[in-house]
Parts: sequence; C-alpha cells; structure tokens
Amino acid sequence: MERQQLYCEAEFLIQFFNNRPRISSDDSFSEDTEVDIWNKYRDMFLKDATLCLDVSLESFFKIENDFFNMLKKKKGNGEIKIKFDKFPINFDEADNRHAFFFLSDSTKSRQMEENYGMMFISNEDYIERANFLFSSVTLLSIDTNTNWDIVQAFRHPCNSIILIDNYILGKKDMEKEIKTLFDSLLPNKLEKQKFTVTIFTKKADNEDKIKQKENLKKAIKTLRNYTIEVNINDVDHSQHDRSLITNYCLFECGYGFVLDYNERVKGTRLYINRITQPKVYQAILNLEKKLTKVG
Repeated sequence: MERQQLYCEAEFLIQFFNNRPRISSDDSFSEDTEVDIWNKYRDMFLKDATLCLDVSLESFFKIENDFFNMLKKKKGNGEIKIKFDKFPINFDEADNRHAFFFLSDSTKSRQMEENYGMMFISNEDYIERANFLFSSVTLLSIDTNTNWDIVQAFRHPCNSIILIDNYILGKKDMEKEIKTLFDSLLPNKLEKQKFTVTIFTKKADNEDKIKQKENLKKAIKTLRNYTIEVNINDVDHSQHDRSLITNYCLFECGYGFVLDYNERVKGTRLYINRITQPKVYQAILNLEKKLTKVG
C-alpha cells in the first residue's frame, strides 16, 4: 500500500499538539466537534503516512513532547515513515502531486497555496479546512436542470486535472460542457506553477472530431491568465472509466462528462471522493498507473 505524503514543519506539529482542543466541563457541541477534527488529523500523521519534516534526524530526536515521542515510537515500529531535511520542497516531483503541506505560518501557507496549487494547512485554519478534507463521498444528480458549474462548490487547490472519458468527441455541446466543468474547478490564481490538463478519450477518427479536439485545447488554455498545458491522448475503445482526477479528489460519473439530451433526461450521478477517504488514494494511484500504459 502506498503511503500518503505529508510535508510538515516541526513547529506546526508542536503547536498542533500543544494547542489541541479540550472538552470543557459544559461539554459543548462545538468543542466536541473540534476534538473530533483534531483526532482525524492526528490519525493522518500516525497511520500509514510518510512524514516529510523540515528538521534533521538529530534535531527530531531532541524534540521532547508527547506527540513527538509517539512519532518516534511509530517510526521505530515501522507504522509510519519519516524523512528528514525535506524543505524546501520540489513541487515537480511526481510523488508530491497528492501531498499535503502543514505550515505554522498562516500567511505563508495561503501564499504557497496560490503559488503552487497544492493544499497548505496552517495551525490557524486546520479546523475550517477539515470540512473539505474529511467529508464522506458526495453524490450529486446530473439532469436537464443541471450544469457542470454545480461542481464549483467543490473547487479546491490543485494544479492538475486528468479527465478520462472515451466518448466526449463528436458530441454537440462537448466544448461548452468541458469548459464549464474545468472553469468550475481551476483555481483562480496559480503564480509559480503551470496547470496541466490531460484528457484521455477515443481517437478522433474524422476531420470534424480532429477540429473539435484542437478547438477544445485552445478553449481550455484561455480559461485563466496563468499557463495551462493541455494534452489529449488516445485510448483504446475498451477503456470504460469515466473519471476526473485532481490532486485531491476523484470524480466519477456514470454517463460521463459530456451528456447528450437523452442522457440528461435519464439522469446520471456524480460521485465526489476525497483523497482522505478510505481506499480513495490507492484507487487514484491505480488509475494513474493504468493510464501511463495508454498515454
């Protein structure tokens, strides 16, 4: 099983433990919720993770608090993997595509997020970010009354989209549908990283589809002011996955992402899976590996 990459400043973890929420004598609901969220993050750090820290091995063993003592124990038992001196970060490494970043400085955290389109979480905002991270699968109905801008509510930091749908080319409203879908998901700012779009679909087998494919590339590139690299790869007819992968989500839609009128009349379902949900991270990695063989 692959381990989730978590880049953490040691100072974030120290504050995370020292300032943990506690239930007071009145046992209020809000405090109980914050404790539950804190426990979910704690489990991220202590279960099947690779922690990439900004300190050396020597400095790590000199830090004395109960949380770091637990990290040392988990490392010794082989339950987690810890890497040292991993800051500054190479955002171009493939292993980092689905990583989370935990920083103590909230201003720096927000700026890094806008720079690189990755999810940066600070001690100040980890509770509010939990709503996206730890929600269970979301199910949306797609029909004649629904446009793809419905996914705008799930926009999150990302710098890549992989779309897998064998049957987008040749459909009447293909360019409009894909533009609406991507416009709803692309971040508004991406200062220091290009955005990559990779589409896997059935080969364009006539002049109209070839032209449609080229128009789609141009249309996607104009959605934002930052650089968007677009590749459309041919897949075999037997490729039946109809999925969209961002850095942190797996979207799955029964009839696909370009729907004709009859498909909308019948209705279809869109499943939105967060990477923190059980088995979703591995499912994303398996799908990406499968696509490398056809890309």
